[in-house]
Amino acid sequence: DYRSGFGYDIYAQKVDANGNILWQLDGIVICSAVNEQSFQQIISDGIGGAIIIWQDKRSGTFDLYAQRINQNGNVLWDIDGIVVCDEANDQKAPELISDGLSGAIIVWNDNRNAVDWNIYAQRINQNGNKLWTGEGVPVSLETGNQGTPKITSDDNNGAILVWTDYRAGNSDQYAQRINSNGNLLWTLNGVVICTADYNQ
Repeated sequence: DYRSGFGYDIYAQKVDANGNILWQLDGIVICSAVNEQSFQQIISDGIGGAIIIWQDKRSGTFDLYAQRINQNGNVLWDIDGIVVCDEANDQKAPELISDGLSGAIIVWNDNRNAVDWNIYAQRINQNGNKLWTGEGVPVSLETGNQGTPKITSDDNNGAILVWTDYRAGNSDQYAQRINSNGNLLWTLNGVVICTADYNQ
C-alpha cells in the first residue's frame, strides 16, 4: 500500500464468505515503517487470525519482519512487526508455513556473506519468539547462488524446502528437510532433485 506517498507499507483486511469487509475501512496497518515493505506472505495462525512475513528496508537493506493479527484485527506483536532476521546485507523473498502450533516456519534468500545468496530458515512461536539459532538455520551455504525457496509441511511440525541452486554454474533443483528443532535431516546443503543438462 502506497497511500503514504513515501514507500510501500503493509495493510490487511478480513473479508467474509459474502465479500463483506469485517475490519476498519481501508484495512488495518501491519507495518508503516520508513522505506519499503514488500513481498508479503500470509498464513493462518490456526485460531482465526494470521501470521504475515515481509521483506523490510527500514534500515537501508532488506531484513525480515513478521506480525500476527487476531480475528478481530488486533496486532499481537510489536508495532511494525518483530525482527525475524536483520543480518548484514539483504534478506529477501520469504516464504512461510504453519508449524502446527500457531507459529510459523520461514525460509528465505540471504546475502549476509556479501558474496552470494544462500538459504536460511527460522521458526517463530505464537508469541513471535525465535525458536532456532538467533539469525536463522543455514539450509544451504554452497558456492554460487541459491534462490527462490519454497516450503511445505512435513506433517510432523517440520518442513521440506526446495530451491533453485547454481552451485554447478547452471540452475538445478535441491531440497532439504528440517525438523521442529531446526535440525537438518538430509544431506548437508541439500539433496539433488534434478541436475539434468541446462537449467531447471
